[in-house]
Amino acid sequence: MPPPRSPHPLAHLSSTDQSLFYQYGIGPARHVEFPIIHHAFEHHARLQPHAIAVEHTPFNEYITYRQLDIQADRLASSLRAQNITPGKRVCILAKRSVILVIAILAVLKSGAQYVPLDALTITDDTLQFIIHDSEPQVVLVMEEFASRLSTCAAPVIPLERSLCTDEPANPGPVKVQDLSSPTDGAYCIYTSGTTGEYPSS
Repeated sequence: MPPPRSPHPLAHLSSTDQSLFYQYGIGPARHVEFPIIHHAFEHHARLQPHAIAVEHTPFNEYITYRQLDIQADRLASSLRAQNITPGKRVCILAKRSVILVIAILAVLKSGAQYVPLDALTITDDTLQFIIHDSEPQVVLVMEEFASRLSTCAAPVIPLERSLCTDEPANPGPVKVQDLSSPTDGAYCIYTSGTTGEYPSS
């Protein structure tokens, strides 16, 4: 016997509201040159490898497209070694930094969804809830926040130890096999009001 079909997501709306949703809630389809995010990045990295891709001015940090591509490939290789592939999630516990951007791009290159967690604002309770709820296969963390993951069941990878900054001496690994498709999710966002829990009736 086949499983029951899920109700239409707009079934709770009146026919008028459903019509309004389709009229104003869905724009026209548009062609995009690169339907996969990291493919667009890699295209620009080939065109302008020495241009600055990310700059974190408060700390006078920056990274070029080529350096960012190499660093992300290294970390993506580490993730693939942990069997990170499309359909899986990777939490990133970090603060705004060049390293955070490297981590996001690496997760995309691995094919997985990234779950960003702002280490400076997230409470311990919310952190534990999201890690439990999102069921990540790996958690990437800046080393200064690693102690907050002492009870984490998923493997924890310190970002600084996984990234090499001496690029000329380490030209970078072979790119991981690209398993991504335009239908894959790119990220899983928990908003500031997320609890994921409903009061009991």
